[in-house]
Amino acid sequence: MLAELTNAQRRQFVDAVQIFEAWEDSRAELGRRFAGSMRWVERKGHVYLLRKQASREVSLGRKTEKTEEIHRAFRKGRDRERHRYKELDARLKEMAPVNRALRLNRVPLITARILRHLASAQVLGRNISVVGTNSLYLYEALAGVQLRSDLLATGDVDLFWDARQSLSLSVSDFRREGVIGHLRRADRSFRRARGQHYRAINQHGFTVDLIPPANDLLAAADEHANEVDLVGAGIEGLEWLVNAPKVDGVVIGEDGIPLRCWSVDPRAFALHKAWVAGRADREPVRRLHDRAQAREVARIARHYLGMEMSDSALSVLPSFMRGFADDLHRSCEEAIHDGRHP
Repeated sequence: MLAELTNAQRRQFVDAVQIFEAWEDSRAELGRRFAGSMRWVERKGHVYLLRKQASREVSLGRKTEKTEEIHRAFRKGRDRERHRYKELDARLKEMAPVNRALRLNRVPLITARILRHLASAQVLGRNISVVGTNSLYLYEALAGVQLRSDLLATGDVDLFWDARQSLSLSVSDFRREGVIGHLRRADRSFRRARGQHYRAINQHGFTVDLIPPANDLLAAADEHANEVDLVGAGIEGLEWLVNAPKVDGVVIGEDGIPLRCWSVDPRAFALHKAWVAGRADREPVRRLHDRAQAREVARIARHYLGMEMSDSALSVLPSFMRGFADDLHRSCEEAIHDGRHP
């Protein structure tokens, strides 16, 4: 069900992650320390140094040796950081063809675009996380493995489509009506699906589902029933995962460019999938698929990431989900005895 990265893949991935994290750091410096601009203005016979950030402009004092040094340091530091950012950005683009050639480019392009916009808006990880099948790209990246492609498929009755066709996002403490705006920055064709307040869809049929905390479901539906923007809705218990522990890491998009992804703890994902597979109303084909995903993600969590199912951090999940921990533990042990774990 999974294969470890080759030495060549591992070396390339480590290098790509290092460059990307330096790129992230540089972008953060430009957006924080060197955000906005400085300028000199004359008022009532005196020259003042003004610092502008967004729509707010404040005075840093009259022109003196101290404020002149502040101005010089800001301009030099900003120019230096801009140069660093451009070099890192160019390096990431140079590495992209190699990432693609080594088949490290796992995350579907539209998903990568959405996550990049959410990260740029500083809501990914803080207010919004990935749940569902797309989470598997993060888990395999953290573990240095690649899951078999059929595990990345989602079944519905007798039809199959893969993770390239859908994305589920959990959201908390965030203006739900603003999510559709972020999606449209990634693809202007996104709109709310007819009759489905929790789902956005683009012109190619790619869907994004929004899942809020369980106790927000009814209130959200009542409050926004007649609005054009997204309203969260529970999907087979996924709403319980909003409050689960989170993990983050670097993954690589289909274009070969790295990006950061936030998702729920892989153990929470595995427990949720095991619970879904045990539901009486689950279609047989999907039930087998859910069990396979639960088993392999539990295996990644325990044997590659050193995470235990008994961790108290999982107490935020309902007891009916945590009850599947023993079964998942046994399946991991059986994999070892059967020689399926490297």
